[in-house]
Parts: sequence; structure tokens; C-alpha cells
Amino acid sequence: MTEEFTEYKPSHTRTIPPINAYIAMWSDTLGLYTPESYKGILGRYSYEPYKQEAPTLLYTEDGKTLQNRTTGEIVGTLTERKIGKFYHWHFQGVEVDGKKPKAAPLQVMWAIRGTEEDALVFARERYGLGTLEYRMTLYGGSYAMWKLASLYMGKRKHNIRLDEREIGYLGYRLFFLRQCNTEEEMRELVNEATETTLFLVRKVIYEAGARARRLVEDFPTRDSEKYAESAAPGLNYMGDLYVTLKEGEPRIAMLADVKSGLDAKTIVDNAIGEALNQVDKYSEEYKEDLYRIMALSPTIQ
Repeated sequence: MTEEFTEYKPSHTRTIPPINAYIAMWSDTLGLYTPESYKGILGRYSYEPYKQEAPTLLYTEDGKTLQNRTTGEIVGTLTERKIGKFYHWHFQGVEVDGKKPKAAPLQVMWAIRGTEEDALVFARERYGLGTLEYRMTLYGGSYAMWKLASLYMGKRKHNIRLDEREIGYLGYRLFFLRQCNTEEEMRELVNEATETTLFLVRKVIYEAGARARRLVEDFPTRDSEKYAESAAPGLNYMGDLYVTLKEGEPRIAMLADVKSGLDAKTIVDNAIGEALNQVDKYSEEYKEDLYRIMALSPTIQ
């Protein structure tokens, strides 16, 4: 089992060098000017879909010299330097064609003490969980996701989400269990999860529609005695119908066109139809959003 894990980030004080540890490093500081020789060594772009680059797990015995953990080849050195008010660990690669590349300040560095096998397993699992957690923060952020969540929850608030259990399990399969090796395999899993999610949304709409129909079974008509005697029969009818639906079944109330002049049953039936149409309308956009969120991620080498 892994003996010890330390995560290094910029600090107000100096930190203890990672002696006798396996090292993974991330740096975006050099941006477009990142030396070619650093690519594949440094992780970049955090957990961003389609950009994410995983680092290579290296080894240091003295907390300074970094080497390929398999061949022992020296690939660079670690130093801690102060930038402004913070101390940053830097990676300095070896010379390439007689030129020393620019040192890269590290946003994050992991030091794992244990066997090589345990360290690699630990790093990959932690990286996979980090990817999963970040990608799940993206879920629900698109317009299509918000529209479907509104139908599912019966609310128009911007912070609502669809039921996340199915999508969370999808992400777990992709980023932790790593069950897919190709984009095509990922899309097949996304398609399965999408169909399950859309089925749940439609099921909720059908159930809400049935309840709404029962609510308006005995609802007075616009020309009934109750409204004929009021000063504003149309307005009173629309208001009462909307309140009845909103309190009893808000999913249907959101799409009920109470101004249409139709009877209550027809208004409810039309609202159910519109809700189902919206599921169909946003299903493809929702699926495309999921493809982006669930884009395959690399793993630590």
C-alpha cells in the first residue's frame, strides 16, 4: 500500500523537498511557449475536456533530481523559488540540442512514497477521481440541460440539475474504471445513459400529466356560473386555473397556456404535449453536451 502522499501548491513558506518519492507535476504557466521536451512530462489544462494532458510519473531520490522511473534517465531537476509572496516549485528540463529550456513554475505537484506499482495505481486513481469530480461540475451547465432539468424538477431556477445518479455512474465508468478506449465506445455509453435519462424525464411528465388531468376533471368552465357573475370572468378563470395547476402540478403549469381561451382539459393536454416536444427538441443538444463533458481523458503514465 502507498505509504504517504503530499500535494504541493504555491505556499507562503518553503516546503520540505519530496525525497525518495514518485513525482507528478502540472504547469500551464508557460502556455503556448511550453518547450516540446516538457510535453508528456508535465500535466496541462487540468481536467478540461479535449485539452487535458496527463503527466508522467517520475522518481526522485534526493528531492531534486528527477529521473525516468523505469530507465533511470535524468529528465530534469526540481527547485523551489519565490515568485512575489509565494514559493513555487519549478521543473527545469535537461538541455536539448545544447539549449536549456525555460523552467516551468508548477501549479500542482504530487509526491507519493511507496512502491512504484502502488504509486502509479494511487496516482491514476486520484487523477481519475479528480477528472470525474471536475467533469460533473460541468453537468447541468448548458441550456439544453437546464431546459430538461426544468421539466424534470418543475422549476425554472438556474441552479437545478437533472437526476445525476445515471450520469455520475457514467463518469465513474469512464474516468475511474476506464472502461472505454475509443471515442466511439464513449459515445455508445453516453447514448445509453442519455436514453435512460430522457426516459425518466418523459416518465415524470406522463405522471405529472395524469395528476394534472385529475386536478381539472371538475374545474368550472370559463362560461360557468362561477365566472359569469365575476367582473372579469376571463382573468379570474385564467388565474384560478394557473394557481390550481401550479400548486398541484407545477411541471404542467409551467407550459400551460391559460390565455388560450380553451377549456382546462385541453390546456392540460396541450401542456403535456409541449413538454414532451421539448424533451425531443433538446435531446440531441443534451447528448452533444454530454459527449463534450465525457470526452475521454488521458491517464498518468
